[in-house]
Amino acid sequence: MQELEQRLLEAEQRAENAETQVGVMEENVKLSNLMNVDSAGSLHRKYQELLKAMQSKDELISELEAQLEKQVSTSALCSSWSSCPQPLSRAPLLQPLVAGAHSLTRLFIRMEM
Repeated sequence: MQELEQRLLEAEQRAENAETQVGVMEENVKLSNLMNVDSAGSLHRKYQELLKAMQSKDELISELEAQLEKQVSTSALCSSWSSCPQPLSRAPLLQPLVAGAHSLTRLFIRMEM
């Protein structure tokens, strides 16, 4: 009988130890889940930031492609100076020629007088 009582006490002790271990493990799981939730939230925020950055870069690339296409089409249309509308970038190149033409015109007018 004493042996059975001893076994019963040992079994109860093991059960209490097991319950304590289960409680500790449950707390560890809860903490792990909280960390995962925080980590998931952090990952989601990072994903959103990266997505916004990617979208803004895509918009910039689209704008640059449109500018390039416009420049290429303008270049293709302007194969000769006469068919090309005078862009601002050409104006400085023409100024010395225009000034020279005005000087020649004045010279010819003086010569006729």
